[in-house]
Amino acid sequence: MAAPSAPFQLAPNSTAAQPFNLAPQAQPTPAAPQPSFPTATGTPPAPSAIPMQSAVPPRPNAPAGNAVPARTGAPGSATAINRFILPDPKLRLNGETASRAWSVFLTGDEAAQGADLNIGYQNAIFDMPEASRLQVLINDVQVLDTPLASGNGISKLTAHVGSNVLRSGPNTVRLQATQRHRTDCTVPSTYDLWTDIDPKSTGLVLNGGRTQTLRTLDDLPAVGMDADGITTVRIIAPSGEQPVVGDRLLRTVQAISLRARFPHPVVVVTGTLPAPGGPGTLNVVVGTGTEIGNLLSSPPAEASAHSFIGYVDEPRLGGQALVISGPNWSDIDAGIEQLAAGVSRPIGAPRNALDTAPYQAPDAPFIAQKGSVSLADVEVPTQEFSGRRFRTEFAVGVPSDFYAQAYGITLVHLDAAYTAAVLPGSHVDIYVNGQIASTVPITSSGGGIFRHFPVKVPLRNFKPGLNQIAIEAILRTQSDEECAPGATLPGDSRFVLFNTTSLDMPNFARIGRTPDLSGLSGTAFPYNLTASSIALVLGRHDLPSYSAAATLLARMAHDAGRVLSVDSSVGANAVGNRPAIFLGSAGQLPQGILPVAGVAESARASWPAAPASVPNSPEARPYDSVLQDFRNRQEQGNGQTAANQGALSGTSNADILARWQGQVNGGAIIGSITRFENWFKQTFDISASSLRLGAPPIVPFQPSPQTTLVIAQGLNPDRTVPWTLITAGTQEQLVGGLAEITAPDLWSQVGGRLTAYRTSTRRVDVLPVASYIFLPTQPLGFSNLRLIAANWLSMNIVAYALVLAGFCVVLGISTAALLKLMGRRT
Repeated sequence: MAAPSAPFQLAPNSTAAQPFNLAPQAQPTPAAPQPSFPTATGTPPAPSAIPMQSAVPPRPNAPAGNAVPARTGAPGSATAINRFILPDPKLRLNGETASRAWSVFLTGDEAAQGADLNIGYQNAIFDMPEASRLQVLINDVQVLDTPLASGNGISKLTAHVGSNVLRSGPNTVRLQATQRHRTDCTVPSTYDLWTDIDPKSTGLVLNGGRTQTLRTLDDLPAVGMDADGITTVRIIAPSGEQPVVGDRLLRTVQAISLRARFPHPVVVVTGTLPAPGGPGTLNVVVGTGTEIGNLLSSPPAEASAHSFIGYVDEPRLGGQALVISGPNWSDIDAGIEQLAAGVSRPIGAPRNALDTAPYQAPDAPFIAQKGSVSLADVEVPTQEFSGRRFRTEFAVGVPSDFYAQAYGITLVHLDAAYTAAVLPGSHVDIYVNGQIASTVPITSSGGGIFRHFPVKVPLRNFKPGLNQIAIEAILRTQSDEECAPGATLPGDSRFVLFNTTSLDMPNFARIGRTPDLSGLSGTAFPYNLTASSIALVLGRHDLPSYSAAATLLARMAHDAGRVLSVDSSVGANAVGNRPAIFLGSAGQLPQGILPVAGVAESARASWPAAPASVPNSPEARPYDSVLQDFRNRQEQGNGQTAANQGALSGTSNADILARWQGQVNGGAIIGSITRFENWFKQTFDISASSLRLGAPPIVPFQPSPQTTLVIAQGLNPDRTVPWTLITAGTQEQLVGGLAEITAPDLWSQVGGRLTAYRTSTRRVDVLPVASYIFLPTQPLGFSNLRLIAANWLSMNIVAYALVLAGFCVVLGISTAALLKLMGRRT
């Protein structure tokens, strides 16, 4: 499509207990000096990311930002890290340009100390050190800028970060890489470029050491995480196995998850004091004054008189513990509510963003209705680019009742330009959740400008909750095809993407549907809209079961933005028509629960008893046995080959072709049908499954021996409310599987009617939704009903055709009747 020729012009655009009063009040914290960044107008500039391909000059009062090799045993070495900062166990920067940003929380004391930043990294051997660089910015101040020259192993670097850069509260850390290939100028070669950041050698070394002195509830995010991005929340409750106490513990965990904003909280419930924990461990002691008096070395005296919530130093835990206590459980409830105050969103309250900054900054804008989000709104800057494959990403959120899987489009209004060096055949692609959604071909030579150019993106690419959107430009030039020496070095810019590029979302149908786990993983739907308590049916009322439930609910509370009310005292026979969650190993759950969620009842006996691998699979058998089988097959094959050669000596090519067609396509008739189905789908985007009148029968899912965890959703026997099942072969697998799958990168993959997870490969398998019921979440006005009907009819083509034919018949009959009344013959 030819680009517009008009020029593109943009408009300027504490060792004693420290109680908290139950009435909210300000708590004094040391204020960290804030940097002032002068500009030409004398006002601080708005935070912005730095263009990827050029080095970023430090701000006037920023540190020099030169990285130096870390010395073993020195304060800046990896062994001295006292604050890990990576939110993922593995962070990779791919391609010629890549960037990742997130927030790290520091207390006022920590920010005022200053710190050394350690970075451990390894890059691909294809990266050209002369033209490839790694930059680190903290609060938009460049603190490190180094060539990528570590292709043979992990290199460790140290850079000083002054107290004038760090802040009390969230600090935005941005890693960005510019990478160029040593020798290859092709677009495929850009996929060979990567830089891995080592989580165990990357973090902050606080100059005064990490005392982790938490003063207020708002300091909870400063607990941080370990090298794998996990925050371990240890709930120490002497009476934690009692359901009436367990529900309070689950509420406490949810409030902590909302207030602390940990990227990946994993909860362990225990009744005794555990050994000191490692980095990223939060100890929470919950119990009456009498209970904690027998537990802590120096229990707070106030806990025997009134409600108490505060930090207490406990040497046996290795540091501070958050204590929630009181004379009785009613007083403890008041402390829990204080913990949740101000962070739990009421039902129906509007939501402007999803809380993603702890692992992906900034927070993702939440689009609940027609609206627009520009790249500037998500802190993506205008970027000029001189390479072959440009890519930038951002995220937006949509509500749990998003219903537009088969109808409607959204528009990406593209503001970009390319030079005359870019050849026809280049293109700009839009990706949504890792799948290509639209392409803009570049068909004209001589350069061009896309000015608010509309790019259609089908709404079927979106899902409830967080959606990742990427804009990628594939740029072909004559110089790249010739690839002369030095051609891979950065040169003149050939492409620019302006931050005025926007995503314009239209009105879409809003109605919930269940079963559908994408709503659960997106915004904890439908439990996020339940005002009454949710029935939580546990396989056992023991500490491991409460640990697994607490880990799950910590994630769900984060996604819902509110504390969910749960009742774990209810039994399976008393659930009735309440929304419910069933959690336990397959052998612990009551009879009949597994099939409700589409899981085979036989899994109750076969799954826990299954070995770690399939006995007949090659990886489970001795090598000699596998080798002997190969020799036997080889001997058989040699005999068959000789026979086949004799048989084929007089066989024509037509006979051989006919035999192969029968083997591949199942015969001429079936082959013709298959070819027609493929053509019909490619031409009209209609598959045979979409032509069914009713939903296909659900085949019960039989977990394989390698399956660690299953999450499935079904309907109660009356088919009125959703029931969600979380189960595993053993209780150990249940606890461990939930600790893994609740990581942000895996949890976002949960969807369909059933999700199976394998811990050995971190693989998530999803079975699609077969049949569902609607759960109204919005007023069913005419406009919403019209959009719901349009989407439903687009998903049910046969029903649409029948409705259309019915209208035609009615129209014909009414027309004939009218003509007859008028005295005219038909």
